[in-house]
Amino acid sequence: PRIGLVCQLRNAGPRIASFIKYHITIGFERIYLYFDDGSEIEDADIAKLHGGNKVHVRFRDETLLNEWKLLRGYSKMAPFIHTDVQVRQMLNALHAFSIAQTTDSLDWLLHIDSDELFYPGNSITSIRPHFARLHARPNCAVFTYFNFEAVPECYIQNINFFVD
Repeated sequence: PRIGLVCQLRNAGPRIASFIKYHITIGFERIYLYFDDGSEIEDADIAKLHGGNKVHVRFRDETLLNEWKLLRGYSKMAPFIHTDVQVRQMLNALHAFSIAQTTDSLDWLLHIDSDELFYPGNSITSIRPHFARLHARPNCAVFTYFNFEAVPECYIQNINFFVD
């Protein structure tokens, strides 16, 4: 199966390069980034530099706001667009889902935050076997993961493993 990732971000700064490199390295074919702040052009450029044509960048601007209006459920979410970040996340995920299906022919799309990583487990270097198992299940269209928050107790020497 072909696998993508969608993420809404703001102030991702120094972590954007490692976020992109890590997720491409473990097998994501397409990463859809939705910048909530249109002024974060430098971060978007860094993302494109490290992800090339695998990274799709969008900014919250009038064009995107108009494209949201075509999405299912928009009318119920519209009153909260400017005040609720989770509403914008849902609309961006729906927007990316549409592109992933129609333009990029992806089979799976994962939504995570920019301060999170999809960790497939110890000694696992690829997400492909996991998503292949999901894809082989005839009635599996959605899969929910537990979010394990972690706060390191000490500095790890290789924290920037994926940053040049």
